[in-house]
Order: sequence, then C-alpha cells, then structure tokens
Amino acid sequence: MIGLTRSVALDYTAKGIRISAVCPGMVDTPMAGFVTRNYDPEIVGRMVAQEPIGRFGEPEEIAAAVVWLCSPAASFMVGHAMVVDGGFLAG
Repeated sequence: MIGLTRSVALDYTAKGIRISAVCPGMVDTPMAGFVTRNYDPEIVGRMVAQEPIGRFGEPEEIAAAVVWLCSPAASFMVGHAMVVDGGFLAG
C-alpha cells in the first residue's frame, strides 16, 4: 500500500493533487472489540502493553492526522506514509 501511495503520488503531484497515506495503530473502534473478543481484559492488557503510549488510539486522533494532511499546512507533503500508532513502530 505504501508503494502504491508513493507511485500514485508521483503521478498526480504535477496536477496539483497531493496523495499520502495514514497508517494507524490499534484504534478503539468496533474492530478493536472484535479483535479483543469484546474487550476481554486479558487480551486488552496484552495489546496495550505493546503500545508505548499505553492505550489504544481514538478515532479522533486518526481523523486529526487526516485533516492535517488535507490542510494547507501539509502543502509540501507528498507520497508520505504517516504513522499514527502511539509509538508502536518506534519501539
């Protein structure tokens, strides 16, 4: 997906279209409930222990990254894979 994002970004940047990707970590959504078997405390504890930030992300935190990428503040950002994962990949 990241390779596709970079390739398409290069194809469309000359047309004034900026393309990047957002790579979220574990986010507290209905899918998190499914993966954790309805928020089984043992499973949630093991998953949260792997997150350096110590919790699941919130949908609003991912949305904020998307809004920023769509804003003029990110006007020089093209073909980037923005990781929003609470530090998981950094650890």
